[in-house]
Amino acid sequence: MRYVTVVVLLLLFPTVTLSASLYKWRDSSGVLHITDSEPPSSAKEVSGGTYIKDIPSEYERQQAERQNVYYDQLSQRNYRETQYQRSVSEYNDYVDDRRNHRYEQRKAHLEAKIYQYSRAININDPKKTRDYYRQQRDYYKEQLRLLKKHH
Repeated sequence: MRYVTVVVLLLLFPTVTLSASLYKWRDSSGVLHITDSEPPSSAKEVSGGTYIKDIPSEYERQQAERQNVYYDQLSQRNYRETQYQRSVSEYNDYVDDRRNHRYEQRKAHLEAKIYQYSRAININDPKKTRDYYRQQRDYYKEQLRLLKKHH
């Protein structure tokens, strides 16, 4: 019966088992000491009492929980921003690749037209036809010049 009473008291008052007396005092040379044993009688400015160790208050637990939630939200936000930046970068690379591909296609087309009309000029056709071919060749050369200028 006595054993049950002790167990019940220990369960009802767990802080009693986790508390300790701490003393803060200065010695004769003015050095500050914090100990769990009583200071000597020659100590100056003695203060002490019972302090609960390793048990956070409800407020401290709530603060820690809020801080954990904040850091979780911050890491999720950083992850989303990183993913967004990566997707924007990949999209920009894709757009650049497409732009370069279209440029190369257009350049190849213009060069082929210039070559085609340059060869046609040398054929013994009527003068009117050769003038048309020269005009077309010059037109495509100008288009190619503008394309290179703006790329």
